[in-house]
Amino acid sequence: MDKKGKSFPRIFEYVEEAMNVLRFCGEKALEKYGESACEILTNECCRAFARRVDLRLFKMNSYPEVPAPAPKF
Repeated sequence: MDKKGKSFPRIFEYVEEAMNVLRFCGEKALEKYGESACEILTNECCRAFARRVDLRLFKMNSYPEVPAPAPKF
């Protein structure tokens, strides 16, 4: 709750709403885009949350880009 006693929206509420919109587009659209859309939106919600709280909560936020694999000797 914020200082005025108003509750914050749930973090994945936007993902649920977007998936409902995709369901409304039809079964074909849901089959084609559903899994990737849900994954992308969930990751973005986690990134946004981590940016506000602590970047360590979402490790990908700790790097400007995906780190290269360690060299093999």
